[in-house]
Amino acid sequence: MFMKLWSSIWVGDVLARFNSHWVLITVGRETINSSDDPILRQDMPASLHRVEGASRLLEEACRDLKMDPYSVPARKKLIDGARGILQGTSSLLLCFDESEVRKIIRECKKVLDYLAVAEVIETMDDLVKFVQDVSPCLARVSRDVGAREKELTHQVHREILARCLEQVKQLAPILICSMKIFIQIIVQGGKGAEEAAENRNYLAGRMTDEINEIIRVLQLTTYDEDEWALDPLTVMKKAQTAIEGKMQAAHDWLQDPLSVRGGVGEKSLRLILENAERVADRALPPDREAIRKLVGDIRSLTDALGELKSSGQGTSIQ
Repeated sequence: MFMKLWSSIWVGDVLARFNSHWVLITVGRETINSSDDPILRQDMPASLHRVEGASRLLEEACRDLKMDPYSVPARKKLIDGARGILQGTSSLLLCFDESEVRKIIRECKKVLDYLAVAEVIETMDDLVKFVQDVSPCLARVSRDVGAREKELTHQVHREILARCLEQVKQLAPILICSMKIFIQIIVQGGKGAEEAAENRNYLAGRMTDEINEIIRVLQLTTYDEDEWALDPLTVMKKAQTAIEGKMQAAHDWLQDPLSVRGGVGEKSLRLILENAERVADRALPPDREAIRKLVGDIRSLTDALGELKSSGQGTSIQ
């Protein structure tokens, strides 16, 4: 009696969660249809299919458990469905998160493009146009990077982003001022144009370095805190866990000939190789060389496959 009562309550809870996952699937499909990010449009469907399949398993498990609370096949469906929901939901969130990062990086690169032409601006009209164009980009970078910094869990990454963003905010008005001084000198035919140009270029270079550092940190996915202080076995276990967590996404990318470069799947595969190298660094000499050779071979094949995919030949016999 107790088992049946518990099963009834528990099944109701699972069904409620099941319905919420269908809402997630609907939102995911709408996101795919409205997104202009080709990598998101490529990566997200596989994750949606995984959540959808897992949700159906949960539905079947609930139906079977209502009829027989002791059913072993139903419990297996339940476990497989729960695992699929967790993996699929994590993959969906990762797809969306990486898409948001790519949006921020695109804005950062727009700022870099403007900084690249700062040294060729020699009239006040051009400077006014430069300020009008770069200001909205800087505002978006400031807003988005600031919001991203607050979301990060790694303290080191947060501190780097905060420091770089603060530097960009401080350097931007100083750069504009230096550009104005340079223009005034060359228009009036005064001395010091060379020094003014050097100062302007130095400031533009400083800003470029800070923006590039922001881009670098935004693309980081892991941080090995004090890894040097850990014993080899602990590091190898951490690497194994990381590899297992990335395996499904890597398989999805390899098995889909139409998948694009730079997506979650390819990144997962390359992270697997990086973690395999960590294992090799701490393995015994015979195993170390064998693992490194295997990693090198797989990396070469991955590069070749990526080239084929990027040129639209992912379905070729090669």
